[in-house]
Amino acid sequence: MPVESACHGTRDLPSPVHFDSYVVLQRRLTGVVKPYRTRLRVTLSLLSRTDLHLLEHQLGYDKVELADADSWLGQGDRCFLGYIDGRASTRVWLNLRERTLPGNVKLRLGQGRVFIFNGFTLPLMRGYGLFPAVLTAALAWAEENGCEIAYADLRSRNTSSRRAFEKCGFEPLGSFRVVRVLRWERSLLPLRLRRIIADPA
Repeated sequence: MPVESACHGTRDLPSPVHFDSYVVLQRRLTGVVKPYRTRLRVTLSLLSRTDLHLLEHQLGYDKVELADADSWLGQGDRCFLGYIDGRASTRVWLNLRERTLPGNVKLRLGQGRVFIFNGFTLPLMRGYGLFPAVLTAALAWAEENGCEIAYADLRSRNTSSRRAFEKCGFEPLGSFRVVRVLRWERSLLPLRLRRIIADPA
């Protein structure tokens, strides 16, 4: 909205309302999850709480992120790491208990559902297929532990991450928008998508 300024004339104030668009992806875990072939030799491991220092020294976690990771592991989440030449280069987190999507939408997990979150590959190691390799290993673990379907959410403009998920068999389930006003936010989740993924409670 234009306002008058004694020094500079008319100017526009920034809008306090912001919108973000997200896409929800899914993959059914039926049959054997096949390993993804990469251009480099990748070593995989499941992160333990005693190995949290790897996140700090090799993947650049700060103190807040380390505290979050420690909390997630303590609550039963799983983190798969991919190593190149002994260095952790890629991570994929699995959530089997509860997840809140942007806009404060609680995702219905448990009963064979798993959520993929907080995936990351070091910038210098991107383009070699490391993330799909670690993701498929994580999905294979989830399937072996009784999961039947996996979900993930991404910003709609994050096309590179979406391509990586699609290489692993994920397909779009639906999209939604989030409106943010200062510190308040709310999801504009379509009814069809809400019925599939949202916790009715």
